[in-house]
Parts: sequence; structure tokens; C-alpha cells
Amino acid sequence: MSRRRFSYPISLAVVVAVLIALTGGWIAWWNYRSGEANVRALADSLFDQISRETAAETEAFVLRAPPAAEALVNLGGAPAKDELAHRVIAVLEANPSFTWVSYSASDGTFTGAYRPVGGGVKLNTSWIEDGKTVRDERVINADGTWGAPETTRDTLYDPRTRPFYTLAAAARHGVWTAPYVFAGQEVPGITYALPNLHGSELAGVFTIDFNLARLSELTRQLQFREHGRVVLISDDGVVIAHPSAPIVANHEPIHVDALADPAVHALLAAAPDAHGFTLAGETFIARTLALTGGPAWRVVAYAPESDFTAGLRDRVLASLLISLVAVVIAIIIAWLVARRVSRPLIALAGEMAKAGRLELDELQGRPSLFREIDMMNTALIQMKYGLRSFARYVPRDLVRTLVASGLDAELTGEVRTLTVFFSDLVGFTALAESRTPEELVKFLATYFDDMSTIIAREHGTVDKYMGDGIMAFWGAPT
Repeated sequence: MSRRRFSYPISLAVVVAVLIALTGGWIAWWNYRSGEANVRALADSLFDQISRETAAETEAFVLRAPPAAEALVNLGGAPAKDELAHRVIAVLEANPSFTWVSYSASDGTFTGAYRPVGGGVKLNTSWIEDGKTVRDERVINADGTWGAPETTRDTLYDPRTRPFYTLAAAARHGVWTAPYVFAGQEVPGITYALPNLHGSELAGVFTIDFNLARLSELTRQLQFREHGRVVLISDDGVVIAHPSAPIVANHEPIHVDALADPAVHALLAAAPDAHGFTLAGETFIARTLALTGGPAWRVVAYAPESDFTAGLRDRVLASLLISLVAVVIAIIIAWLVARRVSRPLIALAGEMAKAGRLELDELQGRPSLFREIDMMNTALIQMKYGLRSFARYVPRDLVRTLVASGLDAELTGEVRTLTVFFSDLVGFTALAESRTPEELVKFLATYFDDMSTIIAREHGTVDKYMGDGIMAFWGAPT
């Protein structure tokens, strides 16, 4: 059964293309894996940094409240109404992160300075008169002067009933309230309340309020990737700050369960301290970090892994594209080189086939750029010279027949009836004595060549040359 043969140019082109494709694919895969590990390490480092930075910024935002409130308490005494107003205004202006600085006395009097949504500073004072709360509100001008009061009667506001007052009165030390919505402003806030104790008696409560919308602005500024987010959540699940989703609904802060952010839900469902999660088949990197001081909050930071690996994948695709182009170029070059090699090989095969048929007229080789092919050319020429000499002794048709039979020559004997021919030159001795060696060799060469040609033409076989004689026979081997 004959074996299947393949074309050398096509085989070489295919092998080269496969090797380049495998090598390029392996390099691209290795680069992607190592790059992915490096990107993940950098992403983890970035997440840790962002989480710490957010926590530090948030702590700096709120932790100025306790010392500021302590300073107000330590001033001592029962300052006059205007003096107290100047104090709270001074503390507010010295701390840009504060939204309200106020004092609620045990008799229901309230004095506070705040930053309205439109900017600037306002002073708010109220007192209870005939069971009703009267409020005066003034604009604090840029030069420190006070504008004319706007009076509102019966505001129904009694600071002693507010959560900050009752919490501080019960705790007898500084406390943080849960997030709530500022009355009349519809913005989320939180309050630090510090009781002002005279001995064991509660004289009032100093409070410092924060507009949590400022923290949402901070989280927007800390957006570190296209789809990355930083969110602040209290331990009881209230959303403190979010860069894009609303955090107030129906005059109440939004609980995390109602937050319009599925990534936060997926992270919290995975684990409160998880470093990653999966959402809709996409992998996310995440970090959570609890604040070390102030309110019981934690920072949640997350981003899809693709935000970090998109560039890497683009580079891998570019590498694969380059590899594909290299494969195409390699196929073309391999094809051309293989054709350059195969042409002389095909020609050599043709010349060898002719030599097998004893077609030995052309003895010139075909030079090649490739050393091995050139060596084959030289060997073929030498073989042709040997066969040409051999053909002088054996009829070419006989040799062709033997070659065509495909049988090996064997050293055996066989009885046949042969016709044997002997020839000799008359007077060769005298002739040899009268010629120079060169002339004699040339004469014999011509004689033997002519005689051998005639014998071969008549399908005889030259057995040997004997001096000036020739022995030939017919009838064998065919």
C-alpha cells in the first residue's frame, strides 16, 4: 500500500505557520496572564489606597466636630444671647466642613449659625414665648455685620424634643446621631451633640451638623475608574454618600436595601469584607474599610475588573493580530523559499530518472544557492560519469530493462547457450613499437570506443579488454 506524499512547499509553509501561531499564541497568553497578575496587584494596591484616602477624608470631614464642640463647652459660663451667636458664627466660619453650629438651652432657647444651600452664612435664633416658638433669622454679611431679622412666629420647633438633644441628655457625653434629613432643607445630615453640664445639671446641648451631600461630592471626586465607585454606608445600613444615586427619598435617608446600585447589593451579599464579587457574569474588585473614629461608618469601593484589564486585553488582541500578520508573511516567505528549494530538487529528481534510463548525454550540473543541493548536483554528475563508463560495456537497452524490472542483481550461475566474440589487432606489437605511448593510448581509445559502440548497438555485452583484444558475448543476461 503506497504511502501518501505531501508537497514540500505546502508542508513547509504549514509547519512554519503552525509554529509561529503556537509561539505567538503562547507568548500572548503568557503576557496576558503575567500582565493580569500585575494589573490585579496594582488594582489591589489602588483600592487599598482609595479606601484609606476616602476614610481619611471622611474622618477629617467629621472628626473636627468633637474638639470644636469641646471648645465651645470649655468657654464656660452662660454667655449673653449675642455673645453666644458670635461664638457659633466664629466656629462655623473657621470650619468649612460644618453646616450648622448651634446651642440648644434647657429652656428651649436655640441659637445657631448655618450655611444655606445657596451659600453664605445665616444666624437662626428662637425662643419659646407663651408656649409658641418665635424665630428670628438674619443674614451675616461678608463684613461680619448682621442683616435685619426675619421673624416667624409659632414654628412648632422645640430643640429639646429633637433626637440630638435627647441622645446627648441621656448619654451625658458626646454622641453622633443617625443620619436624618435637615428640616426645611431636604438634604441628608448627621449631628454631633455634646451636653453642656453644670455639675449634674444639663444646661443645654452644643451641636455641630454636617450636610452629607458634601460627602457625596467627595465620593464623586474620588472616582478612580470609569465605572469605579466609592460609597459610604453606616453600620445600620443607611447610605451616607454615593457619587450618583440619590440618598434621600420621601424626606428620609435611603437604606442600602433601597439603593439604586446593584453592585453594592452584590458586594454586601458576597461578604461585608469581600475583596471581589461577580455581577451579571462580570468580575468586580472591591474593598471595604471601617472608619476608625467618629460615626460607625464604612467605606465601600468597587470597580469592574475590566476597567483595569481593558488596556491589557487590547494589547493582547494587538499581539494576536501582529502574530496573525506574521503568520501570513511567514507562509508567503516559507512558500517562496520552499519553491526555491523544491525546483532544483524536482530538477534533480528528473535528472536522476534520466540517469536511471541511461540518458547520459547532458553531464552539466545546475548550481544552487543551497550547499546540500549543490552537493547532490555534484554527486549526480559523478554518478552520470560512472554510468556513462559502465554503458560502454553493457548495452543501454539491457541496463534500462534491468532497471525497469526492479530486481536486484544476484551473484548466481546459469547455463545458457551464448555467442562469444573475440577480436584482436593484427601486427599490434610492431604497431606499438612504432608509436609513442600517447599516440598508442589515443589509438586504442578510439578503437575500443568504436568497437564497444558497435557491440552495444548489436545488443552484445563487452566482457573485458585484453591488451588490444576484446571479448564480448550475446545471449546473456537476457
